[in-house]
Amino acid sequence: MASFKLSDVLQRWRQKMPTQEAIFASRWLKPLAPWFDKPEFWHLNRRKAASSVAIGLFCGLLPAPTQMISALLAAYARRTNLPLAVLTTLYTNPFTFFPLYYVAYHIGHWLLYQQQPDTALIFPDWHSTHYWQDVWLWLLQFGKPLLVGVPILGAIFALIGYTVVWWSWRWYTLWKQRTRAHLS
Repeated sequence: MASFKLSDVLQRWRQKMPTQEAIFASRWLKPLAPWFDKPEFWHLNRRKAASSVAIGLFCGLLPAPTQMISALLAAYARRTNLPLAVLTTLYTNPFTFFPLYYVAYHIGHWLLYQQQPDTALIFPDWHSTHYWQDVWLWLLQFGKPLLVGVPILGAIFALIGYTVVWWSWRWYTLWKQRTRAHLS
């Protein structure tokens, strides 16, 4: 029976990931190399990993086309690990997007009105002849609680993600040190 080692899993994962040189050798990303091809954006330590995960979790709740770009820009401004920040935004997808926004709506509605919403959060029909008008009315009705709830839910996720990564990294480091001390 094969034993499970986290270091072996991480090593296999690193071998499958493209290298920094391979990424910036692409003709599409080569023009960005002067800004993003710096060691500080690719180095990983406990502080940078926790910050990158927090940035990715916060930006993951932003509207769909802006998630990765906003995570990239925020990680660039904070000088944290760019790939980890962008990768962490992927927790939102077509299956999780609506439940997360539903929770954000309830948070925002409760904070604004101190009560649970009494109307259902139903998006306008795509096949309606007045679709854009219906979307505008929907935004007027539900937009304010979403504008309050989404950043708050994102901040909650960011805080939890930062704390989990920080303490998991700390625990793993201490465990490795104890294991090495026990073996010697």
